[in-house]
Amino acid sequence: MELEVDLSNKHIYIDGHFRGEVGIDTFLLSTQSYFNNTLNNVKWTWKIFGEKKIINGKTHMTITKFGMRPEVGHMMVTVPDVFKGSPELAKLVQDLSQAYWSTVYRELLPIVELTWNKIGVKMSNKIFNKIPYEELFPVSLKH
Repeated sequence: MELEVDLSNKHIYIDGHFRGEVGIDTFLLSTQSYFNNTLNNVKWTWKIFGEKKIINGKTHMTITKFGMRPEVGHMMVTVPDVFKGSPELAKLVQDLSQAYWSTVYRELLPIVELTWNKIGVKMSNKIFNKIPYEELFPVSLKH
């Protein structure tokens, strides 16, 4: 089975906390901060692949692969206190992230896709493994 689902979101808002370390030679910078990320005009295409599997005597669709690659119209990342005690450096990082968000997004996408796809398979199987195949894809009645 191959299933393609198209979705869109006008706005997606994500917030959280992060911790990171960056090192060059003997210089090590540790940081942690609150962040928020707003994505606008997001278009998604989910590509779901599955095969039939018998569960408790009934045929179900088990998802084997889940592909997702969102297209983002605009993204705004805010990390107000990324470098504690250095608001100038924090503003520089903020300004750079706003100016080059699409480049960074494209570079990070293959990395985060692996995680999204694993989550997508698990999430899809929670749904598809509860509904028998015959209910998902009913056979037409003959006239």
